[in-house]
Amino acid sequence: MSKKVNCPFNKFTRAIGKFFHNPKPYLKRFFFSFVWLAILMFIIDIVTKHVIMKNMSLNQEISLIPNFLTIHYVQNSGMAFGLDIKPGLTNTIFFIAISVIGAGVLIFITARYWKRIKSLPRAALMLMISGTIGNLIDRSFYINYAAAPVDGHYPHYVVDWIGVGNFARFNIADSCLTVGALILIVYLFVMEILEDARKRKAAKMPASDESIKKGVSLDETQIVDVQVEPVIEAKEEPKPVEKKKTTSTKKKTKTSNE
Repeated sequence: MSKKVNCPFNKFTRAIGKFFHNPKPYLKRFFFSFVWLAILMFIIDIVTKHVIMKNMSLNQEISLIPNFLTIHYVQNSGMAFGLDIKPGLTNTIFFIAISVIGAGVLIFITARYWKRIKSLPRAALMLMISGTIGNLIDRSFYINYAAAPVDGHYPHYVVDWIGVGNFARFNIADSCLTVGALILIVYLFVMEILEDARKRKAAKMPASDESIKKGVSLDETQIVDVQVEPVIEAKEEPKPVEKKKTTSTKKKTKTSNE
């Protein structure tokens, strides 16, 4: 008897067959995973940076809304939102390491607690992962050879092109990081308030009502041992049968005989 070998290709084909047979649950699961959001924002970030670099010269500025919104192509060798730090090999390695660690931590948290994470914080984490990886790509591969080398090395940079008023220039990846972090912070803050309100309400509620409302049974330590005597129906005792007085009859018979 030859044993059946579980081939990974067979599992893959079966999964594909199940998907085409009934794609609705798979598409629903994929939608609420928000992986598509991370992929979409990553692609938009990379494409917009490429278009800006190919069609604009460095430091060129195009006004979209006067005195408010501009497209301003700059090369940022520092931190996010144009925060300037002296470029150099040490800082470049530091920023790349921070990006790698940040992306790794976010991916680990998302994968480790995937089933326990709600939809909104999951979307926020996906945005943060997308933004971290987007800027990591820039810092790893974009090198400014036109600039003067610092400590014998040309500076790496991130492409920033969005300008809002006098605020520092940023890109789509920075926006994803900021929006995702804000959503996560607000969500955790609101959930903490709701949890605190629930605890206060539970503290004011009587123990019996609380247990009934939560649907939680009492612990064995909370159960009072009450001995209940069995109820026995009282049976009516039969009345004693009165003995007939035979003495009088005997006397009468004696007198009659005499």
